[in-house]
Amino acid sequence: MDFNELLSIYPNASLHALPASEPMLFSFPAKTGYIWIPKAQLSVTEMHLLQHLAEERSLIHEGDTHPWYRLLLLQKPIAITEGNYRIIQIAWNQTQQLDSTSWLEEIRIMMPQLVDAFFVTDQYAILIEKQDAHSFSTNELAGLFLALDGDFDSYSRIYVGYFHPSTVTFYKIFAEEEAIFSFFQSTRRQEAASDLAMLLVSYCTKQALASSYLLHALAAHWFSDSDLPLILTTLWDNQGNISSTAKELFMHRNTLQYKLDKFQQTSLLNLKETNQLFLCQLLIENFIDTVVS
Repeated sequence: MDFNELLSIYPNASLHALPASEPMLFSFPAKTGYIWIPKAQLSVTEMHLLQHLAEERSLIHEGDTHPWYRLLLLQKPIAITEGNYRIIQIAWNQTQQLDSTSWLEEIRIMMPQLVDAFFVTDQYAILIEKQDAHSFSTNELAGLFLALDGDFDSYSRIYVGYFHPSTVTFYKIFAEEEAIFSFFQSTRRQEAASDLAMLLVSYCTKQALASSYLLHALAAHWFSDSDLPLILTTLWDNQGNISSTAKELFMHRNTLQYKLDKFQQTSLLNLKETNQLFLCQLLIENFIDTVVS
């Protein structure tokens, strides 16, 4: 069952790695996790229908052999040596079965600093990495997993957590990062790899701004031109630098400048001011799907 299609019917649905434990939530398996919907929004018939349509997925219990499984998913204490650690989550969107054993062998060769690696379900895995001088950045990991996808004929999306000292409560870190990754999977973003810096604006503001008629009206008015969201997002990513934006978009600088000037005449914004460019990015992150649809 496709989560994005379900969102159009149940906008309060959310995607998670595991079934819901709260009695007020109804959950059922989907292609890349479990969908949670408040029971108050469903009839008994709807719950039976959704359960019937759901794809059966096998939960892989690895708690006995993987200490970080016990820590993150069962909240049981484990011994952690001193150092900094990060959690990397991977989800696959594919119909065929991934060879998890071969995949884990390959990833351990490519990332020898891993201290634990395991599958939670047949389409969701967790890596625990200890920081050292050779730890990859998010962009470098994106390239690594792209190569793995080529080897295994798969399509993966990953969330790269930040490093934390061994003294933090890691299951609390994971609970928040798992929710952020679920949000990432539910969006239409094209990135295969993401981290907190890339998602913070949209994740933290999505629910808070969803009911704003004012902001939705501005987005609908300003971004009726389908090219503008990509142009303005690229401009934001390049910190307002027009030459770098034009180069990244493969667009002549004069053409880009014309489009920006036209937009500024309509909106009366000055895109050289960071706060006004940020407003555009905020609207695009939160309302572009509804504007486009």
